[in-house]
Amino acid sequence: MTSPSMRRWSSVMTLVVGILQTLSCDSTRHSRADSQHGSETVVARIGTSPITVGDLTATRSGQIDPRRQLDAVITRRLAAEEAHRQGLAKAGDVHRRLAEIQRQATAQEETVLRDALFAHMKSDLKLSEQDLRDFYEKTKIRFATRELHLRRAAFASKADAQAALAKLAPQGRLDPKSSEEIGPAAIEKLPPTVLPEALQLRQPGDRVLIQRGSEASIVELVEILRAEPPPFEEVRDKVEESLRTIRAQDAFATEVARLRAEAKVEIDEAALSSLASQSATSSNLRP
Repeated sequence: MTSPSMRRWSSVMTLVVGILQTLSCDSTRHSRADSQHGSETVVARIGTSPITVGDLTATRSGQIDPRRQLDAVITRRLAAEEAHRQGLAKAGDVHRRLAEIQRQATAQEETVLRDALFAHMKSDLKLSEQDLRDFYEKTKIRFATRELHLRRAAFASKADAQAALAKLAPQGRLDPKSSEEIGPAAIEKLPPTVLPEALQLRQPGDRVLIQRGSEASIVELVEILRAEPPPFEEVRDKVEESLRTIRAQDAFATEVARLRAEAKVEIDEAALSSLASQSATSSNLRP
């Protein structure tokens, strides 16, 4: 006969299996499972200390048996608690490693919160339609996309393309009659047969050899055209994002200056100079 404690354990493990199978699916389903179960869902306890879905998935890689995963978490936690009881957390190298982990965790937490503050300030900005139109008129040239006119000659092999390239010489040009005309077109609208290599071309007459599998081609830049800025309506979202970012950066800098003044930040210039000297020395010693 199965004991009540064993039945409870079996029920817990059934829940763990179900949750982790859901979490191991694609990212969309993962997000949906997170919203249903939450990383704080408790799946087991050691005394009064809970083990959550987040604890199980924090170090999960691939399709790991949830029972083994839970056993690993339990083993790790019990061993860590015993190490604390024996005072090993304060021992030399272990103490240094733990301190470094804590510093990194603090820095990551502060980075997440800093970014959250900036994002909140950015989303909270009030921008009128006139603000957007005024900004567009002042900066609309930045929304214009450079257009390229290219010429492409295809060859059966890389050797054939190299031979043709050698015959052209610096001042030569691909024959329009036997070449494919591409564009003028904005960079993002160029075909994959010429990207990303065509981005290396800087001035008319520049050429690049492109290989795709066994086939090769020579792509030549014929001319660069500056496209007219698109109408406001086409780029309104980009205009808003750009203006919102610029104003948020200004507001964030002002807020940080206020916080620094109120916090009465004090800098040990001597220690900072010593650190800078050490860094410079280490840099000079590198091969």
